[in-house]
Amino acid sequence: MTLQNLKSDARVEGIEFKNGYLHFYYEDYFNDKIYEVRIKTDLCYVNYKLDEIAYEFCHIRQYKLADHLPIDEKSKLYIMPEGFIKQMKVARQKYNLAIGLNSQEWKHFIQVYGDGLIIACPVKSLENIDIEEVGTIVNINPN
Repeated sequence: MTLQNLKSDARVEGIEFKNGYLHFYYEDYFNDKIYEVRIKTDLCYVNYKLDEIAYEFCHIRQYKLADHLPIDEKSKLYIMPEGFIKQMKVARQKYNLAIGLNSQEWKHFIQVYGDGLIIACPVKSLENIDIEEVGTIVNINPN
């Protein structure tokens, strides 16, 4: 199972960052499946302050960090772009989590969006993302 297989319109819950792993449940409404997602990362952003509705109808985005952050030629580290507006865009999308990381090791960036940014984290490799089906969504409403 890969991130591309997860559909939009999902609910995210049980978000936890512990021992170098970001862990959450992704309830895929399209496939009526519940997935457990574990991402090995050193850094993450989790927005716990959103209203309950913000965690409904979520989708996962995957980016290449090199497409969004400049790389210092000498050290090969990600650096902040020049210019205030570009820096604010990087900060709003939480790409700033990757500033100072080695661009040859850290290649990817994952975001979960609902009603705003919920989760963001840099990832060394897509192999550091484990997705496992753990259940089925059961609709008990007769309508």
